[in-house]
Amino acid sequence: MKAEMIGTVLVSITVIALAVAIYSGTGGRAWFGTHEKPDRLLGRRIRFISVDGLGQSPNFPSGKIEYFADPVYRVILDAPFEHDGKCEHFVDVRPHSKGWPVSGAVKRRTAITGTLESGQGFWADVAVVG
Repeated sequence: MKAEMIGTVLVSITVIALAVAIYSGTGGRAWFGTHEKPDRLLGRRIRFISVDGLGQSPNFPSGKIEYFADPVYRVILDAPFEHDGKCEHFVDVRPHSKGWPVSGAVKRRTAITGTLESGQGFWADVAVVG
């Protein structure tokens, strides 16, 4: 009887530990999702880090988030940015992966996909700087 009870407890602990490991290993967020919280970002300044998909590592300007139309944030750049002979003034930003909202950039570096004013797409990480 006592051995059976110990066996049940050990199996329960193992199952719980395995579930926590799987949840942590997959990020867990993809299972249950998260929601954008635009009030955390509107009016804040963000910095683009590790921009990829625009050719030779552009010196990308920071910008201010002006508005949100689910799931896209509009970022007005601090300075015009020239790319492929076009002058870009804003960027539309959306989450790179389900479960990792752009509004998470308030707490940590967050992966995004972006679209320049001209329609050119890119990938980057963003972080809130002010």
